[in-house]
Amino acid sequence: MKELSLNIFSQPKLRARIVNMLCRYTGYYANNALYKFNFSDSNITLQEVNGSSFQPAVLIVAREYYQEKQLSYPIDNKKELTKLLALEFEGQTASSYQITAIGESTSKVSTWKFNQLTQLSHITPRFVLPESLLLSLNIHPHQVLAQDCLADNDVKSKKLFVSQHNGSSISSYLTPLINSPERFCNSIGKALASYETNELTRDIVVKHGTKELAANLVSGLIRLPFSNLSAFAQKQQSQQGIGELIKSLLLPGIGVFAVYLALTSAWLYWQNTALTEQIANQQGDVANALNVQSKYTERLAEAQELTSLIAAQDQKAMIWPVLATVIEDFDIRTIRFIKGRYVFLGRTHREKKNSNTDQKEKENVTLKSTDLLERLISHPEVVDAQFDSAVRRSKRYESFVVSFTLKPKEQSVAEITPIDKAKA
Repeated sequence: MKELSLNIFSQPKLRARIVNMLCRYTGYYANNALYKFNFSDSNITLQEVNGSSFQPAVLIVAREYYQEKQLSYPIDNKKELTKLLALEFEGQTASSYQITAIGESTSKVSTWKFNQLTQLSHITPRFVLPESLLLSLNIHPHQVLAQDCLADNDVKSKKLFVSQHNGSSISSYLTPLINSPERFCNSIGKALASYETNELTRDIVVKHGTKELAANLVSGLIRLPFSNLSAFAQKQQSQQGIGELIKSLLLPGIGVFAVYLALTSAWLYWQNTALTEQIANQQGDVANALNVQSKYTERLAEAQELTSLIAAQDQKAMIWPVLATVIEDFDIRTIRFIKGRYVFLGRTHREKKNSNTDQKEKENVTLKSTDLLERLISHPEVVDAQFDSAVRRSKRYESFVVSFTLKPKEQSVAEITPIDKAKA
């Protein structure tokens, strides 16, 4: 069970305002005198009022000015019980009742009959509440409250025992017979036993002095369910009293809540505007980044294409130094590049000799096709030089078809793409 704290001032400022408002419109009648509640510096005190200027909307009556009873009805239907109670208490303007429990075959009802307060004829409170009911809301059902109440000048103290039993609040003043919490519990048929939980062991008897009386009454008034308040409305003006109490109690709270909603909405609007601007700026940055990336990708593709073209041209241009070594001694008629190989189609030269006509038929070829192949093989840039077809020999020259490849050119650093670098 959650611990009930009597310190109602450790709450936020909104609750402090509610306490201040309740103190302003609440009175307390005891010792044939009317008191008002003063709330200052987180303390509540009682001050006696003289005259008729103070008109409380809620009046709390001391235990000596009313009689309380707990009744049982053999009815388990709340609607029927409500009708029966309305008929039973019809015309009893000084009585109030409250249904505390509805069982399978029995229902419990608490009743309070207030005395005629002739000295209070000048005030017209809208609600009259018994103090024992409010005090019982500050304790757990297993506990007993021993509250010191206001007493006459010739009496040192007046102690009131309050507890809860079967959902009802039960109280009694200290008397020669009921002079201890144990005897009080025996008188109401309740066992006074220890109460322990996993968290702590709570006090069974809670003792409070007269200094805590005002705070306990206001604390109980705060804890009283609003739906139960109508049971204590004065019959002749109950409807009007409820309406005016709603205005006096709820309007300030609604105003504070409205201000809170307005401030919260303004803060949320400011946050939404700031986030929207931030998102817009980030979207612009992302668009610029994507634009830069797109341009970079396009230029990189162009650079790679240009690099590949230059590399291919450089590779083919290397054929000219190789051709220069054989062009003077061989008749290269056709140069082709087929499937990565360079193909030379040509024939050998013949040296003409200064001899008579009889010797012309005996002229020999000065260079052979194999000499061309040897030159190509010995060239440092040539790879895999070979004849692609048989050499055709004639009396004047040799026809040949020779092919080869060139060593690949080493790739420079500038030609390496970012992907190549990542792989490296």
